[in-house]
Amino acid sequence: MTATNALGVWTSDDCALVLIDFQKEMFQSIRSETSADLVELHVRLLAKTAKAFNMPIVLSTVGVGAGFNGPTLPSILAELPGVSVIDRTSMNAFEDRAFSEAVKKTGRKRLIIAGLHTEICLTFASVQALKDGYDVMYVADAVGGRSQVAHSIAIARLEHAGAVPATALAVLTELFRDWRSALAKNALGVIEWYFTEVPKVSKAIGVDVREKGKTVPEPWLTVHPLSSEDSLGAAALRASVAAFKGKLAGTAARGPFDDVMERVAAPTDVTFAADTVGGISGLWAKPRRAQKGAAILHVHGGWFNLGTAQAYRNFVGHIASSAGADAFIPDYRLAPDHPFPAAVTDVEACYRGLGDQAIDKIAVVGDSAGGNLALVLLSIDKSPVGAVAMSPVTDLALTGESYATRAEADPYFTKPQVAGLVHSYLGRTDPTNPLASPLYGDLSGLPPIRVHVGDDELLLDDSRRYVERAVAAGVDAVLDVWMGMPHGFVTAVREFDAARLSLKAIGSFLAERFGLPALHP
Repeated sequence: MTATNALGVWTSDDCALVLIDFQKEMFQSIRSETSADLVELHVRLLAKTAKAFNMPIVLSTVGVGAGFNGPTLPSILAELPGVSVIDRTSMNAFEDRAFSEAVKKTGRKRLIIAGLHTEICLTFASVQALKDGYDVMYVADAVGGRSQVAHSIAIARLEHAGAVPATALAVLTELFRDWRSALAKNALGVIEWYFTEVPKVSKAIGVDVREKGKTVPEPWLTVHPLSSEDSLGAAALRASVAAFKGKLAGTAARGPFDDVMERVAAPTDVTFAADTVGGISGLWAKPRRAQKGAAILHVHGGWFNLGTAQAYRNFVGHIASSAGADAFIPDYRLAPDHPFPAAVTDVEACYRGLGDQAIDKIAVVGDSAGGNLALVLLSIDKSPVGAVAMSPVTDLALTGESYATRAEADPYFTKPQVAGLVHSYLGRTDPTNPLASPLYGDLSGLPPIRVHVGDDELLLDDSRRYVERAVAAGVDAVLDVWMGMPHGFVTAVREFDAARLSLKAIGSFLAERFGLPALHP
């Protein structure tokens, strides 16, 4: 078979579609793209395109028979009725006899290839196909890598080898090209379907569709790519905690939880002092260079059941140091001994106590359940100069879609586990009570808010929906999503670049709200 580069545009008569390894396990580890959901949508678009133009399709998986991977994603299989799946053990699909024979039997000279991951199964198959005399077009928005670095290097290798880049929609339009052609009728239904589906996926990942076929990132959303170093660190973390997923519950977990938080690297320029503020005991984290008249109220996490000021001191010390202001960590009362609204009452009392100490610039910060309590405090008193919430629990009704879409990706929590922890806090309280779930409160008139969350969290949608509602209410609110990062990643200051960058951004925001120069340029 000879290469056909001289044939110009690609047509449905000389192409075959090759889809490789679109399995759940592969989608869950995509870290180079804004959303695996968009990759999935574009694979489905390719499948519909091939069916509309009666193109031959070769579909393959890896490791299903060997038992270490699941089948092709059901949503993709649903687009391909009657297409058999070739399962392999080889990462280079062309080294599998059944696969290579299936491609040969299509009789087509050109292959439109998409696969996961970019750097392995897509690249290996593509460069082998080129060597074997095929032309190859890879579909750039229907692939993804385990990191941006891995993806980018793979793309460079593909182009160096002679593969042609395209997008899924470009493939569809290239195959018919003329709106008056007989093929255009086949394409219209696929195009209409695609433009119906894009807004659904785009809204779910925080992208606004302003023009037909054109997506514009929401101005309130920043998505941070996963570095190759953090990708390795996150994989190691997952392996180390896999046996404990879904098991953190009850008062017996308090000791182990505190032990984890105690391991946060200690800041070098911060001292700690016990105090009582507003009748609530806790700890001050005092950086060497701190602005007088300014303070941070940090509400610790622990799903309303766990955590202490003592255990959180090192983590909060980093925030205080980065912001250039003292931070107080209250030991608010914990469930189940003290259910809702005890924690809310304690946090409000502590905030009032800071005001009684002639501190005129107070910022409220919280992580996880502490993020919930910090945002609830804003709905009670809107006078803080600003607020930061890290992976906040904003909806105790647990209605966020990420409880399903991130169920596998979250290395720590399961929805039943979270439901139990929330029940021990709320009891019979309506979970949509705004003092329990800030997502349901009146968000108008709130001070500037910054929210940081990992993409691999059950709580992703709690952050996304809260910021979206706050922005709609006229609040200066911004969401930072960190790809590949788990719940509580900001505490891992030794382990993750993302944690250090997030802390730097948080410190800069707080310093700006206090009217201070940023300590970290």
